[in-house]
Amino acid sequence: MQQNPALSENRFNPMTIKDRSNGLNHINELRNKIFGETDKELKGYINSANDRFSDDAESSKRFLSMIYWWAKIEPSRHGCKYEELTKKEIKAIVKAMIDIKSNTANLPKRFPSIIN
Repeated sequence: MQQNPALSENRFNPMTIKDRSNGLNHINELRNKIFGETDKELKGYINSANDRFSDDAESSKRFLSMIYWWAKIEPSRHGCKYEELTKKEIKAIVKAMIDIKSNTANLPKRFPSIIN
């Protein structure tokens, strides 16, 4: 009888999603204190995800909408450029992205085939 590899996998330091999210938030704050805050990457990501003419515009827009939903940004504000977002909204977006990053770490490593 074979054992499920997902159940037998030993992780060095299993963490709850909340602990992982808090840790990533703390690392982000430290990085900003040491190296200075920069919003260049976030600005680029949001503006490129809002680009209707990119090859993956639909997928990017859907993912960005999920981030905005997680951050509790009003749906009427989902199409805003980075420069149009308030500081409060940007802070909520960063927190949401860190939460999403924490959650995706627990996704299975292998997925079943969806091709029939």
